Amino acid sequence: MASVALSAIVGQKLAAELLLTDRTLTGEEALAAGLVNGLAEDPETLVAECVQRVSQLSPAALRIAKKAFYAWDSMHFDKGLMRAEQIYNDELMKTADAQEGVAAFMERRRPKWVGK
Repeated sequence: MASVALSAIVGQKLAAELLLTDRTLTGEEALAAGLVNGLAEDPETLVAECVQRVSQLSPAALRIAKKAFYAWDSMHFDKGLMRAEQIYNDELMKTADAQEGVAAFMERRRPKWVGK
C-alpha cells in the first residue's frame, strides 16, 4: 500500500525506482521530491517556528481547512489504495516469494527468492 501513497506524492517513475531498487533518498532529494517541507540544521527550531505561525491562526478555520483538504485528497487516493490492497492480497501474498519474505523477516535472515 505504501506504493500508492508514495506515487501520489513523488510520481509514478520515482516511486517505482525507489520501491524496485530499494534506493534511499538523501535529504536534498526528499525535499526536491516533495517528501519533506524543509531541511534544517536544528529541526527543533524549525518545528517551533511552525508551531508559532499556526498558533496565530483561527483554530476553527484550521479545523475546517484540514477537513476540506483531507476530504478532497482522499477521493482518488482511496480507490487506488483499495486496488493496490486487492492486488497485494489476491496475487502477491499467494506467491512462494511472499511467504519466503515473511518467513525471512520473522527469522531475521536474508530471504532466498525463488521467483515464484
